[in-house]
Amino acid sequence: MKSYKKIIFLFAAVLAGMILFMSSSAYAQATTWQRLYDNHNSSDYGADICNADSGNSFVVGFSLQSGPDGFNAYVLKLNQQGDTIWARMFGNFTATQVYTCASSGDGGCVISGDRDSAFAIKINGNGDLVWQKYYGDRYVIIYDIIKTSDGGYIACGRIQRSNLGEGYVYKIDSLGNLQWKKIFTSGYAKFFYSIVQENDKFIVAGLEIKNEISETICFLVKLNLNGDSMWEKMYSVFPDFASSFLRIDFSRNKYNIAGSAFDFVKGYTRTFVMRIDTSGNVLDTIIMHYYAHEYLKDFKVTENNRYIITSTIDTLKGTYSRVY
Repeated sequence: MKSYKKIIFLFAAVLAGMILFMSSSAYAQATTWQRLYDNHNSSDYGADICNADSGNSFVVGFSLQSGPDGFNAYVLKLNQQGDTIWARMFGNFTATQVYTCASSGDGGCVISGDRDSAFAIKINGNGDLVWQKYYGDRYVIIYDIIKTSDGGYIACGRIQRSNLGEGYVYKIDSLGNLQWKKIFTSGYAKFFYSIVQENDKFIVAGLEIKNEISETICFLVKLNLNGDSMWEKMYSVFPDFASSFLRIDFSRNKYNIAGSAFDFVKGYTRTFVMRIDTSGNVLDTIIMHYYAHEYLKDFKVTENNRYIITSTIDTLKGTYSRVY
């Protein structure tokens, strides 16, 4: 059974209501508020955040209770001051670990993650279960889910079959009914971490490993509305050394993609942002410099074309969060 240390849920209200979610301590110029949310189980883990209603927010993750496979989905609804409106557990001791959520547009949200099969759960603004659906494939982990322009949802992650993992995408309607699912094979491993919609297309970002001795390579695949691949491309930040795309954003007709890459010259893993056009061509790459290993957690593109980036830093003195 996996074990997790108690995680602090730390929130900072930044830039006119934008809320960033991170764990541990943060470097920031000003903190509007911070809270510790303890479910009184042996471990709580926060994974994602999305809008609820009236300025409130959903925070999703999972909590470990006593007994075998006691992971349950853990969802909190918070107001703008960080006060808990309600907290709910879902899963009924079926090893449900939630990694991602998407606002449903009606005050609720849809969540997904790691369970005994591919799944999605919708809850309403009161925390009541609206629907719960399974999609038939085992050993699937969903890392990202978004609401699509047709009112449904699309999710990406990985499925473990004969090798380390293969890329996995499913598309569902507003009621959670499966419309299609796709598996993207690889010589050794392919993980999809983030997905966005570009008009009538979808872009998935992640990593690929060709074989047991090769490094991770940044990977993009562009899909049509039926999930068919239009093109697939690989990218390296530092040639011959590990790099991976972790989060993608589509704005101003460009893909803004952030991830982590190992800089052999400096000897550290670094956070980077890469801008790519809709044909998959690299426009520029921005590499963040720090004196220790830095691993991307999330980033957002603001309306005035600025980036807000959160990362984890490993130093000899401990592990910290960085926001810039």
